[in-house]
Formats: sequence, C-alpha cells, structure tokens
Amino acid sequence: MNFEEFDPEIGVDEYCHRIHSFLFPNSTSKNVDAAKLDLTYRIYPKGSVFSRVRPIREAEVNKYSSGLVTLKDFLPPTRSVTQIPIGRFNNQGERKLYLADHPFVAIRECDIKPNTYFLISCFSLKMDMRFIEVNSNGSAFCKLLNKLFQSKDQRFYQVINRVYERYLNYDCFQGIAYESVKVHTGYRDQVWGEVKSTTNLAMTEGNISSAKLVTGWLAQCGANHSIKLQRIFKPLNPKKKNKLTSYLHQENKSKFISEHKQAMNDINNLTRKSELSIQKGKFINDAQYPIKFNLKD
Repeated sequence: MNFEEFDPEIGVDEYCHRIHSFLFPNSTSKNVDAAKLDLTYRIYPKGSVFSRVRPIREAEVNKYSSGLVTLKDFLPPTRSVTQIPIGRFNNQGERKLYLADHPFVAIRECDIKPNTYFLISCFSLKMDMRFIEVNSNGSAFCKLLNKLFQSKDQRFYQVINRVYERYLNYDCFQGIAYESVKVHTGYRDQVWGEVKSTTNLAMTEGNISSAKLVTGWLAQCGANHSIKLQRIFKPLNPKKKNKLTSYLHQENKSKFISEHKQAMNDINNLTRKSELSIQKGKFINDAQYPIKFNLKD
C-alpha cells in the first residue's frame, strides 16, 4: 500500500478499510476480529527535556518583542481561543502538545520560513511517561502503519488520526512517539548542535499539564535559515505559574547572554539526570498489555 501521495479516488474511508483488511484479511460484517499487535512503547523519565515551536504571525511580533507573554503563549491554544486545524496526530479541534527531541527538529517540523518569527521553548516532564510507538522493525502491520505515519502528504492526516484512534490510543499511554519526516540524525545545527534523535511526541490533552516550561525564546529565522534569539523567557516561580520574566537581547546583551547560559545549563542538567535515571532503571518499568475493543464501521 502506497502512502506517498493521497489518491482522492480512493478516499479516507477506503484507505482505512484497506488498512483494516490488511490486519484482518478474512473479516466479514458478521464475525468478531481479534489480533495481537506487535507494538512497543517508550518510557521517558521525569525531567526529560523536549522542544516546542510556535510560529508567530507578523501582527503579533510587537507583542512578543515587548515581553507581553504568559505561559499560555507557549502551550497549544485552546478551542475557545482559536480554531485548531487537523495535524498529524490530532483531529480538527483536538488539542495536543507536539514536542521534539531536538530544537532543530521542532523548527523544521513547523516549517519555519526565512524572515519570520517564532517562539521556541524547552519543556521537561513532571513525571515518568509512556508513549506508544510504531517503527519499521515490527510486524508487517506495524511496518504498514509506520509507512502511513511517515507520509509527507498532509491529506493523509485524517487517515492517520482514524488509525491512531482505532488501534493505538490507550489510556495507559500519554501519547505517541514518532520519527520526523523532515530531519535526519547526524545533522549539526549552528545554534542547537548535533541532531542525535529525530523523535517527536504528540501528547494527549489530558497530560499537557504534566509538561513544565523550562525556558522559551522569541526567535527570528534569517534569510539562510540561520536563527537569531531575540528575547528569553523564564517562569517566575511556582506560585506564579502563568507569569514569566524576560530579557531582550537588544536592551541588555550581557544579561541576555547570562540568562541564556544559565538556561542551557539547567537544560543540560535535567538531561543528564534523566539519562542517569535510565541507566539506573529509576523509572516506571511495569509491563503494559492494553486491550482495545472497537465496533465495526
């Protein structure tokens, strides 16, 4: 089955039917289908750090340049604020937190254009979390899903979301981990360093509060895709959860550089602690065997 280019003549319903038939080739409308899926999941310990990017409209630049920003500006918008478009792992109107294992991956995933502004931030997990994954090393069905999830054609998003809900959405997982389709490991970015992982996370809405903002930046993408950090944002304290303090590079270069270095040290320390937790096995490691029941279409 080919997922490189969406065929309108096949359509969303038929793509989903063919995927179901691949898993249950002898299925009929009257029988009960059962299968054991060869799926794996990743465990990320408390303190693991991920990156998020949010593009900024030209009309919003002055607001963020002046520092009039709260924590909510770094989180996915709510349905009451704006219309949420369909994404790779969210239906239209569905709120999810997309994170990347590397800042450059987050930038490329959002397709940031030259001469535009965006917010880039680092979040850490407040608790150990599990994310289901599908890769090319599993069963034939898992390999099929991996091909679907790696499609660059956004017209497959509706198919991806239906398949995710039907086969992969379980209460014991906080979302799904998947590989970037726009970046390869080994690339070295001049600001953020070598890309050692291209993993992305799509965290379910109910778990967004378990991700804590560490630091954020207002950034500009240059003509040659170079990145210029213009303002840094940091949480004030635990009691003022939604308020941030910020420093503009243009106003106080030395303070900006000092705060940026401290932020990078904080992020590196969190990363080292989470890696140590993995090495010592200090994380939730109880096996999960979820069961899912679906009604036939």
